Amino acid sequence: MKDRLLGIAGGLLAFALVVILLVPVPRDDAGQLSRPLSTDRGRAGLQGLQRWLEQGGAQTHVLGRRYSALAASFDLSPVGNLLIVSLPQHTPSRSDEREALHTWLSQGNSALVLTAAGDAPRWVTASRGASTHDFLESFGFEFDMQQQAVAGRADTEENGKQEDAGIWPPRTDLEAWLAGEPVELLPRFHHPLTREVEAVSARSMGPLDRGWDLSSVDGGRVLLPLLGEAENGAAFWEARVGRGRMWVSRYSDLFANVGLGEADNARFMANLVGVALGANGRVIFDDMHQGATDLYDAKAFFSDPRFVNTMIFMVGFWLLYLIGRSRRLAPAREAASRYYAADLARAMAGFFVRRLSAVTVQRHLFIFFFNDIRSRYGLPANGQPVWSMLSGMSRVSAVDINGLRMHYDSAAAARKPDLVALARLMQRTRESLL
Repeated sequence: MKDRLLGIAGGLLAFALVVILLVPVPRDDAGQLSRPLSTDRGRAGLQGLQRWLEQGGAQTHVLGRRYSALAASFDLSPVGNLLIVSLPQHTPSRSDEREALHTWLSQGNSALVLTAAGDAPRWVTASRGASTHDFLESFGFEFDMQQQAVAGRADTEENGKQEDAGIWPPRTDLEAWLAGEPVELLPRFHHPLTREVEAVSARSMGPLDRGWDLSSVDGGRVLLPLLGEAENGAAFWEARVGRGRMWVSRYSDLFANVGLGEADNARFMANLVGVALGANGRVIFDDMHQGATDLYDAKAFFSDPRFVNTMIFMVGFWLLYLIGRSRRLAPAREAASRYYAADLARAMAGFFVRRLSAVTVQRHLFIFFFNDIRSRYGLPANGQPVWSMLSGMSRVSAVDINGLRMHYDSAAAARKPDLVALARLMQRTRESLL
């Protein structure tokens, strides 16, 4: 009974350990880091943009898989779609899917790439910084420093700590400094995207946001700057990708929940959607590469009734197994024993060993041996010695006869015999008489 109780306790402990390790712990969504997701209601989320677009009549779609799924999706039109990508990515894109995205754009689709090059939102700390360079390089672009900014930073290095003190804020003001300072991006010239747009609001990292410019890797791609600051160069570019287009922003919060209602950001987004979308096109939110993937959803998996029912059945069967009468839920049946001639011989030998002395066994061996020879030649079986008969037989070795005589004399003297040697000697003599 004690063993069964210990087994039940061990089983419950193991089950509790599995639940603790596998079942995700519910977390407060309010305390999570706000990310550029279509379901995020925080500062950096894009839920406000999605709802605003849907209220305006635009169709939206959430991408929960890799870029290769864009061309294979039956819910999307082959052309006339707009994909919104935020960089850096939490789940970096692979080279093969970036090639698939390049092909998809070249067929007549568009992409809006919101990079965190000029601002520093909190979600950047949980993303892969190299994903920005890899993504832009796949399309032939890169962020680099303008010559004026390079010279300015060289002067900053010469000034050393004195200049650094002017860039980096005191620790008490670090929170406000990381939030950035508001800047206005002004249209560079008349363009369908800048129609009725006077200024677009963003938040800049101040001195660390000086001099960044988007350029072509090989110098063969044409970039059209649409928005920029008066003193800090361009901040929003347009480029052709085959029959499609790509727009790249230096700031990631232009259309986030915190920035969509600022200045003319919403008007600028409306113009962009009007230019990019085709007849059946959709605005696609890239949630996959910001951590919200359809490939595996832990919450959906553990809330599935089939998983719960399976676990209940397994635990119930396990407990039934533990409290059973034995290890196999039923008494073990011993296999029926089968006896052979050797088993009978061992049993009889054991009986004789326990009941008879070695000398008595030796004497009876000689009686059986002599009677065996007597019966061969028609003599009465009285157990009397037949030494004269054995001596006259040429087939029997004289050495064996002398050995038999020595054993016979030891039996008469009641000395401890060697029964094994005697049995072998008698057997050899019988074989000689055949």
